[in-house]
Amino acid sequence: MLSRSADSSSVLVLDGYSQTEIPLLVETSYRVYQSRSAQLWSVTKEGLQLYHGGEWSLHSIPEIRNELASNPLRPLRQITLLPAEVHHVLILLSDRLLDYDATTQQTRTLRQVQDTQLGEFMEIQEGVDESIWISGMFGLAQIPGPARRITPQTEWKEFILPNTNLVNTLQRAFEFPPGRVTASANSISANGSRFLVRLV
Repeated sequence: MLSRSADSSSVLVLDGYSQTEIPLLVETSYRVYQSRSAQLWSVTKEGLQLYHGGEWSLHSIPEIRNELASNPLRPLRQITLLPAEVHHVLILLSDRLLDYDATTQQTRTLRQVQDTQLGEFMEIQEGVDESIWISGMFGLAQIPGPARRITPQTEWKEFILPNTNLVNTLQRAFEFPPGRVTASANSISANGSRFLVRLV
């Protein structure tokens, strides 16, 4: 388990028996993600920082740098990550889903936003049985897992909101029980208030 306060430049790793404080290589306001192999990932202004084998390394990702530079308000909404396997992480930008291989330092586009009906991509989240959920402006997409097996040919199952003019911008998708997802959404008719919507 990870713990980090907004004003701290370190992340606290708790394993149930002890705790380890790990200083970040680059101070960042973005979340820190832990993979099943205990690697740590976080977004920086230039790309990613990866903690592995007791050391941090920096990884330049032009797609992340360009997105942050082109939208000054983007840092207010997290770029979300999903660790896939050792040295692999999925990166969700507003217009594409990327797979990054830290060994080769190469990115691969898995899906572009124009190839879906979701509108702008919002967040990526792992669900039950290693399935993957992408939330977007107009709905949700479910991708069969595990994350390490996703390719550009993997089929996405999309669930589009019935009236996107009234309710949109889905975030914080959470699946439980299997197949039932709850997410927060903007309501245009309620002066920007957020509501919970459920996929059943």
